[in-house]
Amino acid sequence: AYAANMLAAKGLLAAPNAAAAKGRREMPRDEGNHPWPLRPNLLLLLADDMGWGDWPNANTPLRHLDALAAAGTRFTAFYTPSCICSPARGALLTGRMAIRWGGAGATWHGTAFGAGANGGLPASEHTIGTELRSLGYATAMAGKWHLGQAAGHTPRDHGFDRFLGIPFSTDMGSSAWQLSDALPLPLLANESIAEQPADIGALTATYLSFSREFVFSAARRAQPWFLFVSFHQPHVPLAPSPRFCNRSAAGSYGDTLLEMDEAIGELGRIVSEAGAARSTLTLFASDNGPWVEMAPAAGSAGPLRGGKFTTYEGGIRALAGRRAGRPRDGRRGLAAGRAPHRRPARGRDSARAAARREGPPPAPVRAERGGPAPLPLLLWRHARRRLPRRPAAVPRPVGCALRRLQAALRHARRPAHLPGGEAAPLPRRAGRGRVEAAPRAPPRRRARRLLALRGRALDRADQRLRRRSGGDAAGQQRSASRP
Repeated sequence: AYAANMLAAKGLLAAPNAAAAKGRREMPRDEGNHPWPLRPNLLLLLADDMGWGDWPNANTPLRHLDALAAAGTRFTAFYTPSCICSPARGALLTGRMAIRWGGAGATWHGTAFGAGANGGLPASEHTIGTELRSLGYATAMAGKWHLGQAAGHTPRDHGFDRFLGIPFSTDMGSSAWQLSDALPLPLLANESIAEQPADIGALTATYLSFSREFVFSAARRAQPWFLFVSFHQPHVPLAPSPRFCNRSAAGSYGDTLLEMDEAIGELGRIVSEAGAARSTLTLFASDNGPWVEMAPAAGSAGPLRGGKFTTYEGGIRALAGRRAGRPRDGRRGLAAGRAPHRRPARGRDSARAAARREGPPPAPVRAERGGPAPLPLLLWRHARRRLPRRPAAVPRPVGCALRRLQAALRHARRPAHLPGGEAAPLPRRAGRGRVEAAPRAPPRRRARRLLALRGRALDRADQRLRRRSGGDAAGQQRSASRP
């Protein structure tokens, strides 16, 4: 219930009602005055081993991802819970670190469920799909699961009504990439095998056909839906479809990114054709950093150190972006969950602007006072809730008094104390204008004395300010009472 409670707590979903019928929780109706639908559609897109430096990239312009960021928000400091596939994906779906659901493994970087794994994500874990299905959502997943293929660990066991995809990574199992005693990579439709060995180059087109049928089916029933599209790209081995071969200056890796970017654009068109563009929240992220040891068949972490299998920035700092249903200017934040309010990064030609940006983006600036919150939805903030006012500045008379006090304390002649505790006389004039130095007090005594003097001076300054403000108010009252 963790994921749904977070969604329900701040307006993404309506709070569940205890009086539910037939195992489904009742949802309040949208009265038409809510700035966001009470039950928005959710489209979650997850890339596999995409590096922080892969987007934006001048050699491979990803125009659909640029459009997604221009219409929403791009997070430049989004940290994943793990540096490898399975723990990161399990944490994404459950909201719990891998060590809490058994995905930490015996190694320091966690474990990945291979082709011969008998375990997986425990059936007792609640996922986003589980909670949204209990709230009346139609749920489906297309793509790489990688959280166990044995009974009790499949997507159908974790809240997804329908599933079409591969159970583990494309480099696992017996294939031309890696020969082993395991079975070839299968393409599963729910729990049955639809194709084995799977044609890796045609998987993306298969996922798009499945997504179109699911979205239109839910739209005909007027039912909110949750679609999780987990791409197998750009994980090795690289196998772009013939349509995208030799289209990028970055080689096969760039061709794979272009194919995934085109699939993201096609998913956006599917949502628009179904009439759900204004009620769909789209989220894009990468599960972890790039597998830099596989270069040139791997991505780039940009200026960050390390990559996959490491806990350096390059391994856990990933790409992320979101787009709300309503069009808006592109914004840039730090991280989902605690990003401050920022000024939008305005610009219409996002592809050209992305080509000019190389390396770390400039530090975002704070929004103007009274401006809108750029991330009301992902910060779990109600859209109609006003932002808290900033604290008022320190009054000028008090600031001036503080500065005068500090200067006086620096230059004042204070009586010292001898070791016996008796007060020593002030320094006396010696011959030819020299001053005899008096022994100084111990540091702790001097600190206590300074604090006491500062406190008394602050009290006096506060009293003068109150008398002045009270006098002004009394004068205004007298002037107002005069005929």
